[in-house]
Amino acid sequence: MDLITVIMPNFNGQKHIREAIESVLHQDHSKFELIVVDDGSTDESMEIVKEYIRQDTRVSLFLNQRSKGVSGARNTGIEKASGEWICFLDSDDIMVDGSLSVRLSQVAMYEGINIVSGDLQYCDDKSRITSGGFYISKENITSAMGIDINHPAPVIIENGVEFFLSCASIIFTGTPVIRRSVVERTGFFCENMAYFEDLHYWFRIILKEKILFIPDIVYSYRQHQNNVSSDREAVLSGHVNLFRYLADLPEFSCYQRIIRKKMAIQLSTLAYFQRQNKKFDLARQNALKAIILSPYQVPFWKNYFAAILNRG
Repeated sequence: MDLITVIMPNFNGQKHIREAIESVLHQDHSKFELIVVDDGSTDESMEIVKEYIRQDTRVSLFLNQRSKGVSGARNTGIEKASGEWICFLDSDDIMVDGSLSVRLSQVAMYEGINIVSGDLQYCDDKSRITSGGFYISKENITSAMGIDINHPAPVIIENGVEFFLSCASIIFTGTPVIRRSVVERTGFFCENMAYFEDLHYWFRIILKEKILFIPDIVYSYRQHQNNVSSDREAVLSGHVNLFRYLADLPEFSCYQRIIRKKMAIQLSTLAYFQRQNKKFDLARQNALKAIILSPYQVPFWKNYFAAILNRG
């Protein structure tokens, strides 16, 4: 049985961290280490973690010694990890029962697989499931993967970058387990990104690795008002910055056309929401950037002229 390192970044997570830790301790794959990395919490969350450390030697606590933020905390966890496999769990989310075993059990069945990722479900602030099977419920995703929704089975995605860019990113923060050697080769999460630092990391990993996707739900993502993804404009700006980062990486040069197209779409959408919020100067700037990247899209021009005319 391989040792799995579960890395849990935490910042003021006292409300949900107990449930998050319990979800790991209740896994039927018992050979794991849970590394909690605190990012300067001022609440009681570290005391809660220390309670579990006294009860279970598999739980440990470290302070984030890198750049402040979730990426720095995850990178500190990577530095401390001992497991053959590594996965991540945010301190306000839940690892569903059997999550570790169902992912690792597939590894022996497929040669050359270093990433196994599953599906996720959403829950609310009281841990009630609000929607399940996020990826498996999307017809465009299952069709692109060749999954029969009536008889879903694991599928190998050979070119993850192309799939992510053309269809959807099918790796969420806590859904994959990754072989340690791949993490060591890829390096650390980018600590300069406020949004989508995890997606940036998955892009770098799948550039050289196949993905084994299993249709089992392995992760519960909590939706609440404190989610960083709640600000629509900030999220769209984060997408733009993600594509800028990718465009600057030489290894992604063969994907420049589709990256530019995706960036243009995000810029135009951002300009639209800025128009709705009466931020016309910013809307004009971003609408024009979209046109420069993709000049033959009529909706981009309409968006730009609407911004010039100060139309919301």
